[in-house]
Amino acid sequence: MVSPLVFSLFLFLLSLVHADAGSFAVKAKYNTGYAPNAARSYLRALQKWGGDVPKGLYQVAAIKDEGSQDAIPTKHDREYLSHITFGTPAQSLLMDLDTGSSDVWVFSSETSDDDNGNRSHYYPEQSMTALQIPNATWEISYGDGSAAGGNVWLDLVSIAGVEIQNATVESATYVSEELSDDPIMSGVFGLAYNYTPKMRPVMPSVLSRLSPLLNTSLFTVDLKWHADSEYEFGFLNSSKHIEPIHFVPLMDGAKYWELSFTKFNAANSKLWYLFNWPAIVDTGTTLLLLPTYIVERYYKQVTGAYESPMGWKYPCKSELPDFTIGFASNYTVTVPGKYINYLAFNDSKDSCLGGIQDNGGIEFSILGDIFLKAVFAVFDIRGGQVGFAKKELN
Repeated sequence: MVSPLVFSLFLFLLSLVHADAGSFAVKAKYNTGYAPNAARSYLRALQKWGGDVPKGLYQVAAIKDEGSQDAIPTKHDREYLSHITFGTPAQSLLMDLDTGSSDVWVFSSETSDDDNGNRSHYYPEQSMTALQIPNATWEISYGDGSAAGGNVWLDLVSIAGVEIQNATVESATYVSEELSDDPIMSGVFGLAYNYTPKMRPVMPSVLSRLSPLLNTSLFTVDLKWHADSEYEFGFLNSSKHIEPIHFVPLMDGAKYWELSFTKFNAANSKLWYLFNWPAIVDTGTTLLLLPTYIVERYYKQVTGAYESPMGWKYPCKSELPDFTIGFASNYTVTVPGKYINYLAFNDSKDSCLGGIQDNGGIEFSILGDIFLKAVFAVFDIRGGQVGFAKKELN
């Protein structure tokens, strides 16, 4: 452990160091080993963003995975994980790249009571470049009492061969059971626009350290339906989209990738609903969370759909309609109905959970992976905007 005075000098010297610019791509494999409890997935999304939890959802979400509410995915693109390396020599971890948070936190050798033998852990004591920050801590907590927290380290982080020297790495000393039910994911890699990481004292986010290293200060997200996907940093790959990119500016004072959409349409009808809805573009949320009246209008188009304590469900034999969101300058993104099917349940072979769900009364929508699979997305760090472009859908 170094003294605070020595550490302060180290940070000053670090601020004088610059690295070469670059560009790179990161593959994101869909996690075939994760069959989530569907209610818990919806609960976690609401808690992440502070939404009201529907009556009875806590009880349903508490059912263990082997119980009657065990979720059996029809396909396994519930989350997308990418190989990121930490330390010297390199330790490869499967991370969830999350545009809805700023923290980079990992399961580590310091994590207590993590008996999940499948996930890789970060071992700071085995890294020659690891330096623990004196008296620094971090904590993430949720409304159901689940939480994670621990110590803060500086270490080398490498993404597709591009090295971030002395990146801030949050090592979990404890992670509650609710947050550790994914047996493969090693942690979360936050890529939020301008949100302060949840550590004390405040340290720079890894994205703020990464941005100056890029040829162009942006990254792109190309999530696929039932297929491996890719994040690309520092350049625009024209082969990934089939029409020009339409940029939407972030809202004033945005801390996340928060913008607004102006209209929506269900089932490709001629009827459009017009308004101005704020929304956060979030790779770390699977679902598409929308205000109540939008969700109700969507499921009115679905035969047999009903609202349950777990969220909106429908008979699996029912065909889900497309959902279209409009942005400024009449630009629209259509999410195919088949992308909106989230999960089937083993308690009823004819019961499916929709990927569009109520946002729990929060003041913004969440454009999660259900939406992002239908579009090529550009996160422009320096320009303060998000771009969308149509792409070939699989």
